[in-house]
Amino acid sequence: MLNFKKKGIFTRQVPKEDASPEQEPQEGILAVWGSPGSGKTVTAVKLAKHLADRKKNVVLLLCDMTAPMLPCICPPSELQGEHSLGSILAAAHVTEPLIKHNLVTLKKHKYLTVLGMKKGENEYTYPPYEQTQAQELLDNLRKIAPFVVADCGSYIANDILSAVALMMTPGGYVYLTPETAQLLLSGQSVKGNPGSAEFARDVPAEELLEQEICTADFSKGAWAV
Repeated sequence: MLNFKKKGIFTRQVPKEDASPEQEPQEGILAVWGSPGSGKTVTAVKLAKHLADRKKNVVLLLCDMTAPMLPCICPPSELQGEHSLGSILAAAHVTEPLIKHNLVTLKKHKYLTVLGMKKGENEYTYPPYEQTQAQELLDNLRKIAPFVVADCGSYIANDILSAVALMMTPGGYVYLTPETAQLLLSGQSVKGNPGSAEFARDVPAEELLEQEICTADFSKGAWAV
């Protein structure tokens, strides 16, 4: 065992003056996505609780309708009221008052609200919804709270809400060919998607060129960045 001398050059603690200040979290939508059993829900819940503990208003959106997680993470005794995400998406248009009426608040967490399916519900409990309702829901959630943490389902090809949440989170995939690279360099937009080409959108050059590249894979003559 090594005993470090106090104020020596070998010390376990970083001097206070050298410690970097904690950065303020960036407001917006944060979508957590991964393979089944990878810990998506646990990560999303911890992120939401961390923000709430810092007195940041945050909505935890539980997108997966095939296996609703709200009954698993929040016992009924900890909830104030009982509402469902399904009743929001079943509406012809998703409005801010409708969302506020169905948000579930927690007794012990003043700054955290939850939105998900109730116990016993699944994707067949309510009529199918379209991308329009998902987009309206997320747009209005951003008006209600500065932070939205979305716990996404693993299979976004059949999960519109998860796909739209990923699409609205900074990040995704852009396939670069010589042609699309030329478009970017000339200041034009290219197609990007959150992991499913079905939900592609136009990404302006100025937005894309400011992003940090997380992965880059070359296949069939194109870079997936």
